[in-house]
Amino acid sequence: MTPDNHPEAPAAPAKVQDPGGSDPAPKGGLFDTPTAALKDIQDYYKGWTGRLTDQSFQLSMALIASNWAVFGSLNQILVNFYAKLSIGIVVIGLWLALLTTWFMGEALRKRIDYAEADPSRWAREFEESRGISAPWPSTEGIDQLAILLRMIKTFTPIAGGILFFLALVFS
Repeated sequence: MTPDNHPEAPAAPAKVQDPGGSDPAPKGGLFDTPTAALKDIQDYYKGWTGRLTDQSFQLSMALIASNWAVFGSLNQILVNFYAKLSIGIVVIGLWLALLTTWFMGEALRKRIDYAEADPSRWAREFEESRGISAPWPSTEGIDQLAILLRMIKTFTPIAGGILFFLALVFS
């Protein structure tokens, strides 16, 4: 466990018996059913994307604090081009992550409303998307927004860190 009580890596879920009655995997396999394997990968995905959010925020705060610690004052940061960019890119990244998270919440709320407005339509769409690669129960827009959000959370702190290093080298 890390100090903030997050596991070092998401733990693999226990074997799950498929309630849908899918054909079980051959004896000795890691999973009993294809559904159990899919659930496992979904759980890993949720765990790792959650860690991305945590680590992105932590690194962003660390970069802002490091710039202040190294350069000591607002005036010293403002005269160092790379320090200014380092803090700027991180703050913009935090702002964009917050904004896209709000949009994601709204898009998911609308999906809930959509599902509740017509349960038979929702069930029909489930059957139509079952067994194929489709964004359902999400949407293509939600999936694309999720990709954008992961990119922001990954690359703005990395860019801020590179700029901080350049600020140290060229100060």
